[in-house]
This record gives sequence, structure tokens and C-alpha cells, in this order.
Amino acid sequence: MTEPLSRCCYCGVASDWEEAFVDASTFRNGPGKACVTCKAYRDKFHGFYINIAIGAMLFLAIGYGITGSAIGAVAFAVIAYIAAYAAIALHELAHAAAATLVGVGVPVFSIGGGRHVRVSRTPARWLLLGFTPSEGLIILSYRSRNWHRTKSAFISAAGPLFNLACAGVVYAWLKQSGGALPAYPELAAEQFVLFNALLGVVNLLPFQATTPYGVMSSDGRSIIGAFAMTDEHVDEAVGQTFFVVAYFEYLFGSKAAVVAMVDPLIESGDADIAVKILATAAYAETGNLDKGIRLCRAALEAADLDRAQRAALLNNLAYALQFKKTPDALEEAEQFSSEAYSLFPMSLAIRSTRALVLVATDREREALALTRDRRFKIEPKPTQANVLCTQATAYSQLGETERAAESLAAAARLAPDSDRVAKTRLELAGKAAA
Repeated sequence: MTEPLSRCCYCGVASDWEEAFVDASTFRNGPGKACVTCKAYRDKFHGFYINIAIGAMLFLAIGYGITGSAIGAVAFAVIAYIAAYAAIALHELAHAAAATLVGVGVPVFSIGGGRHVRVSRTPARWLLLGFTPSEGLIILSYRSRNWHRTKSAFISAAGPLFNLACAGVVYAWLKQSGGALPAYPELAAEQFVLFNALLGVVNLLPFQATTPYGVMSSDGRSIIGAFAMTDEHVDEAVGQTFFVVAYFEYLFGSKAAVVAMVDPLIESGDADIAVKILATAAYAETGNLDKGIRLCRAALEAADLDRAQRAALLNNLAYALQFKKTPDALEEAEQFSSEAYSLFPMSLAIRSTRALVLVATDREREALALTRDRRFKIEPKPTQANVLCTQATAYSQLGETERAAESLAAAARLAPDSDRVAKTRLELAGKAAA
């Protein structure tokens, strides 16, 4: 008896994997389910910016009620935006400072919600900047399990307590000034106090919320959870450190650097399945095709893979095989890509590889249908550029040279230093010369 299929109410993809769907019921549309990819896309775009627009209109209305003028309303809303962003930035900076104080690394520091408008790298960490003052995030890198629970609770408490301290200091300064400040500076100080106080109090309450990053716990819940952690949970948290750093390097940085990081673990046999999946992708990206293929095949023989892990390995194996360009390799790539797609059809990584394999097997129209998926916009810019390179190749093989050039130009704007963009440019130039 076959399992019933769930169907996404947005993109229409169907699967018997219930865990890949979330509730998307609305008052207007009634009950429904959304695949995890559509959920992430809508969180970062449609629903997210609708909520931001509603919030902006609310602040404009409040500002107009207070000031009685359109200019005053705009000034009030702009000041609110700056004050809210400052409160979130201070909150995350306090977390990061507390982590540094107790010897915990902070490889990822993110401020702002929605799409990342800027991603940059320092020697110590990745810095991610979003447009809206709606959320912040740091990812911690524990170097040992010593005092893990106490350190975690201290880091979690630092953010909201610093917000409350900032609110208290500025409030005392306002009281001392006795209304002697100009109107707009006083308004800015009042809003700074308000947003810091709200952020501090709300984050000390123990609750969970769904965000574009997944389910996140408030600092209050994290403090309680820190002391409730078992030894196994502590070991897991400490063990994730390496993978998190390597994963962000893979998403935004150098694939060669990822290979240098994972190689010792792979060679020693100490790599877990997450590291093996990451390693197989990095090997394929850097031309270590045979090593990546061998590792994929060996890992697929494991009996304890879950569905997502198997789909990821099949996808990476297909990705590596299609680069070999031989008939046998392409036949296998088609088989493995198709199986990965049937297991996890809503995964953007799998859809990207599927498009690449379809282009390699002269099924350009099918590939183009996948590359036009607007949900790729939630992926990092290098990933978006890779998809556009696949699209450019497909257009080129169909003889649509202008569209191919447009897709390649868009890829170059997203990732001007990408090796994939450079290779695609050479391929298209060679075809044009021929």
C-alpha cells in the first residue's frame, strides 16, 4: 500500500514525505500545506515584507497622530526603524561579546531580516546583513564541553540584559535632561528606550518562534534549556562547531578551503554523515571527482541513512558524475538525479543538479523550467549564479544566444569571481566561435 501524497498549496509539488511539509492554513484559503522550500521563500519575501509594510504604515499613523504632519510621521517612522535596528544590533553584539569573554567563538554574526543584502568575511567570522530590523542571529563555536551549560546560559542572558541596561541608562539621561533636548533627538532617545526595553523583556520570556532560519528559541527559553541539556546534547552541540564553520565557508566562501578543512576528517575515518555530504559536494566543486564519487558510493551503502541524507548523497553523486561527460557517467547521473528528485523534490540543491543533468542529456526545456524557479532567490548569490550558468548553457544549446548572454551576465553580476561563471563564459565563447 502506497503512502498518501502531500501536496504544496503554492508550488504544487507532491511527496509522501510528510516531514517536508508544514501547515499553511489561512482564513482566506482554508486548510493547506506548504513544502519547506515555499515556506522559506514566503518567510523571506511575500509574508515577510507584507508584515513589514503593515508595521511601517502603523508607525506612520502613530507618527502622524503624535506630530500632526506628514513630515513628522515620516520622521517618526524613520527614527523607529533606526532605533529598532540599533536595539537588535546591540542585543547580538552583547551575545557575541559574552561568548568571546568565556572563550566561545562566533563564526557567524547576522543582523536584520529578509534577504541578506550583504555578506562579508573577516578572518574570524562571517557577517550577514539584512534590510529589516526584525531579527538577529549569532552561531556559536564551542571549543570544548567544559562548563558548557553555564557558558550557554551566560551568553543567552547577555543579550536581553544588555538591552535593559541600555534602556535604563538612556532613560535616566532623559530624566536628567528634563525636556531640554530638541524634539527629534528626544524622540529618538525615547524610541531607543522603548525598543531596548521591549527586546530585553520579551527575550527573557521562555518561548519559541518560527523564523526564516527555522524554529528559534527566545533567550529565556535558551537559558532554561542550557541547564536541562543532557551530556549527549552537550557533545552534539560541541561537535557541530566544525560543520557549521565549514558549511558557511561552502555557502559563501572558497570550496578549496572546505576541502582543506574536511580532508583530514575524511582520511582519518572520523567524519560523520553531515561532514561526508559536505565533503562530497566540495570535492565535486573543486574537480576531485573520483574522490567525491568514491565517498558518495561508500556512504550510500550505510544502512542508517535518513531520507534527506540519502537524497543529498544521490544528488552529490549525480553532480560529480555529470562532469565526467562520458555516456556511462551521464546515464548514472540521470538515474541518481532522478532518484534524489523523487525523494526530495522541493530541495533547491536537488532541483539545481537536476537541471544541470538535464542540460547534459540534451533536455534543455525541462532544465529551463527548473532554473526559472523564483525560489532560488533565497539561496546565496554564488548558488544563484550557478543556476543562471546552467540556464545560459541550456539557452546556448537551443541556439538562443541572446538569452544565454543575458543569463550569463546576470550570473556575473551575482558572483563576478565565480569559477563556474568563468568556465561557462569560455564554453559559450567556444560554441559561438565554432
